[in-house]
Amino acid sequence: MNFRRVFFVTFLAVQILVPLVQAFGPKPTRFAWQMFSGTSVPLRVQIRTVTEVRDIDVSGMVGNWRGDLNLEKYLPPFLCKRFPEASSVLLFYIESDQPQEFPCQR
Repeated sequence: MNFRRVFFVTFLAVQILVPLVQAFGPKPTRFAWQMFSGTSVPLRVQIRTVTEVRDIDVSGMVGNWRGDLNLEKYLPPFLCKRFPEASSVLLFYIESDQPQEFPCQR
């Protein structure tokens, strides 16, 4: 068997086996076929203060939304620290009419 054939078969096997193995792990996972299929990004982000509810532009803070990052775990605490006047963070998703509210821990 020549080198090219061995390289091609090995390369093809890696391209199939790695995503196949990762597909059975927790979702979404890196290097799997469903990597970005389950990603849910909030349409709008707001903070609630004692006197008002206001929209927050997080594009400069977040950069690119990543499917493998637990946004609900890390974004609300970050925004609570960034905006000390906030009493809670509201995330609006396309699949829900009501926002998910995350109270700020003080």
